Amino acid sequence: MGIVRVVSLSDPEILNYHGKLLEGIIPGITTESRCINDQPKGVYDENSKSEAALKVVNLIRVFSNYVDVLIVSCTEDPGVKEAREVSKVPVIGAGRASASLSLFYGDDIGVLGLGEEPPQPIREVLRDRIKVYRGLNKGTTVDLFTPDGRDKALRAALEVCRSKVDCLLLGCTGFTTINLYRELKYKVAIPVIDPIIASGLIALYEVGMR
Repeated sequence: MGIVRVVSLSDPEILNYHGKLLEGIIPGITTESRCINDQPKGVYDENSKSEAALKVVNLIRVFSNYVDVLIVSCTEDPGVKEAREVSKVPVIGAGRASASLSLFYGDDIGVLGLGEEPPQPIREVLRDRIKVYRGLNKGTTVDLFTPDGRDKALRAALEVCRSKVDCLLLGCTGFTTINLYRELKYKVAIPVIDPIIASGLIALYEVGMR
């Protein structure tokens, strides 16, 4: 599985974290992670999303020669549609994948994100089934890597879980990087959908069907 990180990362441990997480969950797979260049804050508005989309497509054009399936590790799914036209293997966007999996658990979905509204792919899939949305409304994905950022994310997630929702969808792959899913598993009684794990499960299906 190839993992496309939609943020520029120099720390190999952080770069490879999403892939290593999937290797620990799905037996027998190996992963390779690559990131786009010159985007240290990732995707945080429409301009950064547009810039990232082109970089994702160019990266996947080459990356797809060396893997069986590709995951774009961003819930805005930048460049996913365009990348599918040039890729030699299936391309999965974390936003649409995680939103689709959340519907397995019911029609009242709670979503945690960064911005004022959920990422576009999540909105398109879930529509009015988003019962509760909580956005941190400040900062970027890299701000989650700080103790204060992580604490705010945890408190916001617990707030959503106290609402009457069928599951909590983590609407940013930065929540995967700070391991929010694993901590919430022991604190809440409802299912928590991690966007990278959801993407990995769909990637496994895609590979199995080829």
